[in-house]
Formats: sequence, C-alpha cells, structure tokens
Amino acid sequence: MTEIFEVGAERADEVLALIHRAFAGRPALDPPATAMEETLASVTAALAADGGLLAFHQG
Repeated sequence: MTEIFEVGAERADEVLALIHRAFAGRPALDPPATAMEETLASVTAALAADGGLLAFHQG
C-alpha cells in the first residue's frame, strides 16, 4: 500500500532527512546535485511557501 500525504513546514526535519538519505549513496553527478546542500532552514522555507508531498510505501 502506498500513502501520500501533503506536508508543510512542520515536517521539514523528515523531508530533509529523506533528501539526504536519497542522495547520499548516489554517484557524483555532473553538474553536481545540490540536494546535499539543503538545510533545515531551506527546506522549512520551501515547504512553508509551496508545501510538499511525502509518500510511504509498504509491501
């Protein structure tokens, strides 16, 4: 089952952790991905301005 949730700035810590986990194991890209430069402040601001989605999949 997959669940998708709308999230705001209150979930920025979870979103940031997910971004960093997702990009940490990737090989270097050219041009480099900026995902590892994201901070709690930048993710909080982006979610406050635009909102976001988190998807959870089990199975």
